[in-house]
Amino acid sequence: LTVVRIGHEDRVSENTRHLLIDAQARELQATLLRRTEAHAQALSSLVPHTEEIEHQSSQLSELTAALEKAEVQLQTAQRELGTTEKHIRALYGNEMRRLRTSLKKQTVHLDRIDRTLEHLAQRRATAEVKRHTPLLGLFWTWWSSHLARRIDKYHAERRHAQTAYDADARAYIQAQKALRRAFRTPEYRQLKDRVSEAIQAYRAAARVALDAAQWIDGTVAGLVKSRPPLELFNSASLQHYLIWFQEVVPLLRRRYIILGDWRTRLESRTEELYPILICFADVVGATCIGIATDPNFENVDFDLAIADEAGQIGLPDLLVPLVRAKRAMLVGDHHQLPPFVENEVQAWLKQVPPEVLPDLAWVDEETTEAEVVTGMLTQSVFESLFPTAEPNHVVRFNQQYRMPQAVADFAAQCFYDGQLETADDDKVYSAHHTDPLFKKQLVFVDTSVLPLGQRKDSPPGQDKSDPEAWGMPGYVNRLEAALIADIAAVCNRAGLDWVVIVPYRAQARRICHELARRLPAAPDLNLDERVATVDSFQGGECDRVIYGFTRSNHERKVGFLRELRRLNVAMTRARKQLVLVGDTATLTQARNTPFRNMAQALLAHIKRTGELLSYDECQARLASRR
Repeated sequence: LTVVRIGHEDRVSENTRHLLIDAQARELQATLLRRTEAHAQALSSLVPHTEEIEHQSSQLSELTAALEKAEVQLQTAQRELGTTEKHIRALYGNEMRRLRTSLKKQTVHLDRIDRTLEHLAQRRATAEVKRHTPLLGLFWTWWSSHLARRIDKYHAERRHAQTAYDADARAYIQAQKALRRAFRTPEYRQLKDRVSEAIQAYRAAARVALDAAQWIDGTVAGLVKSRPPLELFNSASLQHYLIWFQEVVPLLRRRYIILGDWRTRLESRTEELYPILICFADVVGATCIGIATDPNFENVDFDLAIADEAGQIGLPDLLVPLVRAKRAMLVGDHHQLPPFVENEVQAWLKQVPPEVLPDLAWVDEETTEAEVVTGMLTQSVFESLFPTAEPNHVVRFNQQYRMPQAVADFAAQCFYDGQLETADDDKVYSAHHTDPLFKKQLVFVDTSVLPLGQRKDSPPGQDKSDPEAWGMPGYVNRLEAALIADIAAVCNRAGLDWVVIVPYRAQARRICHELARRLPAAPDLNLDERVATVDSFQGGECDRVIYGFTRSNHERKVGFLRELRRLNVAMTRARKQLVLVGDTATLTQARNTPFRNMAQALLAHIKRTGELLSYDECQARLASRR
């Protein structure tokens, strides 16, 4: 399959960068330049011979006329010779044919007489033997005399037939001699000489014309796929070739100019290849909005549109590719992050007067237009369709190969109605597990044992340059940031694959600050890739995921953590181990009921299948690793 990836080049991993349209355009550019190089050079070799080719072409035209004249002279001489031969053969031919027919008949007649004489002689010999037979002797004597008379009669007939045969044979020989004399007359010999001279003149003209034709043919050999043959050589085929050559040479010159200009443009501008790549690609990868904004997709339709991460795509965005496809397939998980709506749009939706919105006649009386518009933007089409979709239109994956079973079982219980099984033996509870700090695949470090003043969250300060997603205020938790940095530093020094995921950008920046202090000797470590928010790490995965809840306060507020799908995203990124850091006092007693129930279920699950550590116990293990 030919696959092309368009847009967001900065977010493409190294192992798939070759699929980017620019990379493929450059590869196609190099391929086209390489494949046309030989033809371009061959065409360029034609240019220096332009004047000579024109001269030879003009000369060949004259040679063609001379060859045609020689052909006419040869044909005229052959026609005159043929007429004379026809007259001579007509003069002697009829008599010779009559004589040949007569001789054949007379030969047959002589053969018949000879056979009759031979038969009669045998019968007479028999009669002669029986003449002396008693009683019948007189009969056989008479019969022998009768046969002798018949034999004499046939001998006389044969002498007469032989005389006639001899006369016709002499007449035929005389006719042959007369015919040969007619073909040796000066007039006939002159005609024969004229034909021989015409043949020699024609062959000489043809040889010269063929040499000229082969020379100019060599100038275009390899530049065209097929050429008129020069094997069956005469003035007509030569004229046909000359007409073709005089038409093709200007075309080759124009091709040389066009190909040169095209190669020059191709060497400098690969963007012109984009529409070609898109047109002939089997699979095109792009964002929904990219399909609408990229001019290369103009007038391009698709047989099938596959929308990946469809649980994050709202109706306005999803309609862009769907209206261009005959069929559609939505792939996603509506239990993870919903469509992202810019802060400005959310603020507008809250403040827009109802009369500004369109009148949606199909909206029921209990729902406002603002709620409908908000739903279109904040709820994915995938989530809207999933509950009511026909069963034969839905394929649900219920086996997972990424997460440890301890994590997968909780995700199945809390988010997937128990319909998620662990299919990899390396992920089950009994699988061998090694870690410098923790004994289980699922770990929770509880900070609630500390005084609230030490563990509580706080606003990040006055910096508004990087607001939180979803229009929510940001928070930092210095205690959790320091603890998470300590755990990550141990993992990094042990050479483990790890990532930190937190809900707030402000908290992510704080953790990066703490890690920079702990890992000053690791300048190659890209903390922006190792510390991420839930939103930015959607779709990613890592061996060890360290997730910090951040929120800790006496009001028991959890902010946008109440969006449980965010926790689902964070937890399901882990391949080998998930370490959770948070204040169970705040989390399990949160004011938001769904979140509180989830936190209580999570804590109970960890007590059964994982490892629950207090802050002090975790610090003791960290101290042993310093």
